[in-house]
Amino acid sequence: AHGRIWRISRSEPSTRPADLLRAPLGEVLDALMSPESWTRYQAKRALTVRDPVRVGKAIDSWVRSLDPALPGYEHHLYEALGCCATLEIVQPALLRRLLSARTPQARAYASRIVGRWHDRLEDPLALLASRIEDEHPRVRMEAVLAAAAIPTAESITMVARVTGKPMDG
Repeated sequence: AHGRIWRISRSEPSTRPADLLRAPLGEVLDALMSPESWTRYQAKRALTVRDPVRVGKAIDSWVRSLDPALPGYEHHLYEALGCCATLEIVQPALLRRLLSARTPQARAYASRIVGRWHDRLEDPLALLASRIEDEHPRVRMEAVLAAAAIPTAESITMVARVTGKPMDG
């Protein structure tokens, strides 16, 4: 008798999600470029049940096939690195690309992964050296946390360089 009646509808047409568990590997990797976070999450989950060696090679070739002029190119690299981190597939070249990304979120995430993979990387402190002095405070914080995971005296001296930089709240 009282109140309002609302109609809730989607502005764009609804699509049926692909069955990524049965989809070819290339289609699963292409799902990482979806604008929907749910689809990207399901793609990462679908990759976890496949052979990690094949997935690592496929991610490497998929990343090389991406056009740097694509909108969201760095985000696609970020998603690829997230897949590698989930599957523990060390990809130093992809990691280096994201450590020098334009977006601070990508640089921060790549710095975090350096700390996670430090025992399987050639020279993890060299990778973190420029991120310790990054202009963005979150990148510096992730670089400090990553350096703290590296059990060497050099990591302490590297972290000490961040004390002169401004901090965020």
